[in-house]
Amino acid sequence: MVPVRLEFNSLPEVTRRRFLDAAARAGLPGGALAFTRWQGAWRGWLALLVLAGFPFAMLSLNELTHLGQALTLGSSRMSEVLVFGALLLVVLLAVLALLAPQGVQKGYPFRLGRYVFPTDIVVAEPNALLLYPLADLGHVSVTYLRGRRTLPSYIVKCDFAGGVRVELPFQTSDESFVRRLVDALQHGQRTVLAARAAGSFEPLRGLDPFFEAKMRSFAPVAEPGPTVGAPAAWTRYRVLIALVLTVVVTGGIIAVGLAVDAATPTPPRHSR
Repeated sequence: MVPVRLEFNSLPEVTRRRFLDAAARAGLPGGALAFTRWQGAWRGWLALLVLAGFPFAMLSLNELTHLGQALTLGSSRMSEVLVFGALLLVVLLAVLALLAPQGVQKGYPFRLGRYVFPTDIVVAEPNALLLYPLADLGHVSVTYLRGRRTLPSYIVKCDFAGGVRVELPFQTSDESFVRRLVDALQHGQRTVLAARAAGSFEPLRGLDPFFEAKMRSFAPVAEPGPTVGAPAAWTRYRVLIALVLTVVVTGGIIAVGLAVDAATPTPPRHSR
């Protein structure tokens, strides 16, 4: 079944060390053939931050000029404060979401992303390694995305058995790199299939960092060596953090305004 889901800490020590070595030297001799960073959903959060950032900045300036002034329930300024609180929540969620990948990455001895090896494509996600054997590769295609101010972008689309697709996005001015990558994927598939047909996998030992784990059918083991640790604790509670900060800031503004209003003496009414 594609992909094979692996837990890094349960792999044999030799496999973990070989993977780390190949991942650290991606693009160099003896390393992974290519590497693309873990993207996440940062574009959507960045767009949300931009959309909410301008009105939030304007309302923040407005609140600074009115800070410490009386505030009454049902007033137009109370409505502004509530809108300010809603925008503050959106901005905090977006900022924390954009910072989260760095906090998650801290627990990993390798960079999260997508690696191309001579025998497999490995997608290193926050919770697992997803291994796509090149033996099951069905079709490879390339999409070219021309950028105006940036380097040309390419997406190498790898379709596997069962309708599973892995996309490898790259930015490069070297068109031959993409061609070499596609050739390497197809060559890797032929190499693995030839080893299967010959019934001898020993020629793959030097090419495949997961060779020892495959020979054990990926049976989990408990061995010393490098491990994946827990990500920064705040990444798991970023929604709660944003909510608490929003309540504290917005609630503080409202509490101060209501207190000032309550302490302000009501002008006496003059009867005729």
